[in-house]
Amino acid sequence: MNNNVIILSTSRYYYNYRHTTNILIAYDYLKNVGDNINKNILLMVPFDHTCDCRNILHGTIYKNHNQIKSNSLKDNTLDENLYKNINIDYKNNNIYDIQLRRVIRHRYDGFMPYKTRLYTTVNKEKNLIIYMTGHGGEKFLKIQEFNIISSAEFKLYLQELIIKQIYKSIFVIIETCRGYSFYNDILYFLNKNKINNIFLLASSNPSENSYSLFSSGYLGVSTIDRFTNYFFTYLDNISKTNLNEQHKNVNSFLMHSVMNYLKTKYIISTPTVNKSNFNVSSLVHSKNIIFYNSNLLLIAKDQDITGDHIINTTNYDNKQYQNNNNTLNFQNTCLGDLTLCKHMKNKIYTYMATLYMHMSYYNNMDLFEKKENFFNNYYFTYKNIDIEYLTKIIIIAFLVLFIMLNFLIQP
Repeated sequence: MNNNVIILSTSRYYYNYRHTTNILIAYDYLKNVGDNINKNILLMVPFDHTCDCRNILHGTIYKNHNQIKSNSLKDNTLDENLYKNINIDYKNNNIYDIQLRRVIRHRYDGFMPYKTRLYTTVNKEKNLIIYMTGHGGEKFLKIQEFNIISSAEFKLYLQELIIKQIYKSIFVIIETCRGYSFYNDILYFLNKNKINNIFLLASSNPSENSYSLFSSGYLGVSTIDRFTNYFFTYLDNISKTNLNEQHKNVNSFLMHSVMNYLKTKYIISTPTVNKSNFNVSSLVHSKNIIFYNSNLLLIAKDQDITGDHIINTTNYDNKQYQNNNNTLNFQNTCLGDLTLCKHMKNKIYTYMATLYMHMSYYNNMDLFEKKENFFNNYYFTYKNIDIEYLTKIIIIAFLVLFIMLNFLIQP
């Protein structure tokens, strides 16, 4: 199983250096430790801090950097350069509100390259992780100083993904001032409909600001935010313990344990989450530590696949459970590495068949056929052309041309 990941910064200008550091920290962890393949990660960087003339260490981004080790910049090894081995999918002016709407909803423009798209599977076993950082306020997130995404808009984006049921779980992390207020509208929808597979984490509660951690006098900027640093540092440290027996780290990856750890750090703001009874590893790691089957009451540890080795948990014989089909429906249940699963069911088309009939905003054709709204991308086709109006324009153009020609011909 490989999760889909959207990592997004919404800030431009050099003094927002720390926001680029935030997304590179998240990118490094989710790619290398989380083992998510690069084609399933969309990295969105709105400003190139590495090539800015004010960055005296060109081509580098550092988590903490106050001075250089020697007079030669090449010999500097005080901190690890985060700007290496990365693949940027969206950058500069290609990051704006409409583009984010398309990316999150997976409704891409027809001219969008395939490498900058995310793809889902019909067996609904993928998770979606969204990490966002930038400047925000009460119920909004600012995009490059010119646009915003409101809490109501973000609710519509997630609502569409929930209705389509194309993801097993969705995990959203936001690092911004008054971060939890950005979830106000979607939280009301989740609580009203008792939806339990959407997890929302914010760096601050609705009345607090988020704060930076390191301030580099050498670079002249703050280099990283407190919440992002401590959150991913904790996950990274836990991942390095019990390397050969990762299943022993299950309790440490519980969100309740993560929140308790963050309380011990001087973050100043209060990290807030809508649910604390889920395992972070099951969302951020491509290969989960455990796979739990409630029918078989079995906990199986994931293992690596080398050569002809196949995970034992995928080799159960269904025949031994035929006598208990009423209670043990193992036919559509997969354990172990989900890439070996042969029980993929094409459920998405069944969901979509009744989707448009049950949802009012889809059933309203006047709303659905607008040039631009939250639930469809507009394409210029003959159905959208007003023939009568176009005919009038052509007739008027010919009349104007005829009058001008007569005026020129007259002596």
